[in-house]
Amino acid sequence: MGLLKPEDFTAKWIGVIQSEVTEWPKPRYLRREFTIDRAIRRATVYATALGLYELRLNGQRVGDHQLAPEWTDYYSRVQVQTYDVTPLLRRGANAIGAALGNGWYCGGWQYWEKNIRAMYGSEPSLLVQLEIEFADGQRQTLVTDDSWRGMADGPLRFTGIYEGVTGDAQFFMRTAVYNMDVSAFFNKWLVDVCQDAQMPDGHIADRAPHCGGDWLATGGGVADDVMGAAV
Repeated sequence: MGLLKPEDFTAKWIGVIQSEVTEWPKPRYLRREFTIDRAIRRATVYATALGLYELRLNGQRVGDHQLAPEWTDYYSRVQVQTYDVTPLLRRGANAIGAALGNGWYCGGWQYWEKNIRAMYGSEPSLLVQLEIEFADGQRQTLVTDDSWRGMADGPLRFTGIYEGVTGDAQFFMRTAVYNMDVSAFFNKWLVDVCQDAQMPDGHIADRAPHCGGDWLATGGGVADDVMGAAV
């Protein structure tokens, strides 16, 4: 059973303020380190975004959704994905990170006009809640809040649902940024996150078929026709 109502979330919407002016928001990278000091029984993460997201734990991709959380009417609802991440966590130091793209939230829409334009918002944001149950019965919840750090200057320079992806290959080779747990790299450039996005009044849990793949690495993929069912 997922977190079905806004009040079930203690997580906050977070994003990164972009320092330079560009036609479209640049992809964002967000991360946080945390420590686990006991045996884990079960771990579940709930994730969504205003925009597109790709989530990683200790350098491993979480799920195989393509263009998650997929299209929705952001004026009324946001789809949430639920993942079992028990095998991805470890005792000791851990790191969780995400990359954000514009998607349907703040990317360009065609509208059958000459120029594409954004419909819902101007900046992508992330919402993540990680629920950990330990073998001794204790629980720990890790959420997106102002303890996370982020940046808007990574190897992906642009992502668009019509235009595809533009990346800096030298940046990819130089940083191995997708590991999301390379503290030496991230801590050099990370800035404080902001908490200025508001959750829409409606909320649905995602039950949609989805396309697998890696949009960060390939820039490909097509969203599924069936986007989700209200719960």
